[in-house]
Amino acid sequence: MPHLEDRDVLLVQDADTVLGPWFSETALGTFNRKVGAVGGVFYGEDGGGLLGLLQRMEFHRYAWELERTGGKAQVLTGTGTMFRARVLREVRAARRDGVSAAVRPTTASPRSPRTTR
Repeated sequence: MPHLEDRDVLLVQDADTVLGPWFSETALGTFNRKVGAVGGVFYGEDGGGLLGLLQRMEFHRYAWELERTGGKAQVLTGTGTMFRARVLREVRAARRDGVSAAVRPTTASPRSPRTTR
């Protein structure tokens, strides 16, 4: 990351994730001085037997939790998340110092990014 500017954005996405058509536009529009990372709400496709059902239930629970807390995420997943380079550098520095980075959840935009998985 040494070649990236602090304001540059990195996308982390699982290999089996298909991002919704407005994910990037919505996520980029959500960044501001207080928001350094944006994650998507994800949904599972039908099928997959019991494992697929359990995965879709977990995805639904996560989406419900975000709705219940007004969009304040406690965890950003690898399913589909954008980070400012500055934020990742801050996390790396904190980890090197043996400290957990203090991250404050922030309310997401009303048009939250969506991913499907």
